[in-house]
Amino acid sequence: MKNQRYLAQHDAATLYQLAEQRLRLDGADIDAAEQLSDIVATANRLQPTTRRKNTVALYASVSYASMLSGQAACITLVPPHEADGAAGKVSVLTPIGLALIGRCCDTTVDVHLPSGRIEKIRILEVRNDANLCRDSMA
Repeated sequence: MKNQRYLAQHDAATLYQLAEQRLRLDGADIDAAEQLSDIVATANRLQPTTRRKNTVALYASVSYASMLSGQAACITLVPPHEADGAAGKVSVLTPIGLALIGRCCDTTVDVHLPSGRIEKIRILEVRNDANLCRDSMA
């Protein structure tokens, strides 16, 4: 099936708790929290001790390129409290984070930007050891 999402049990539990917490706060993140809750509910769950290689998980480093401009970037996907743009650590609740979580390498996904525009990006490489961005900067 095209564009399926795969989540490890631990990531699914962490993301579900994050979504529930944000929904209770009733703040600016409510739309993102609802989207995250839907993602967790519909993703394929992996066995408890299994992680798929080349699948975007929490703390994964992801290299991707814009389909329009061809410009490439590398980020590490983290929970919101660990986000640090200067270090390339992007919250899973951002539009790019929501688009990437659970997706596989070589997949094209839509990023729904706050402006209402949709940008298509292609996932080029995923490393779940979080070294991809550091290695590509060297």
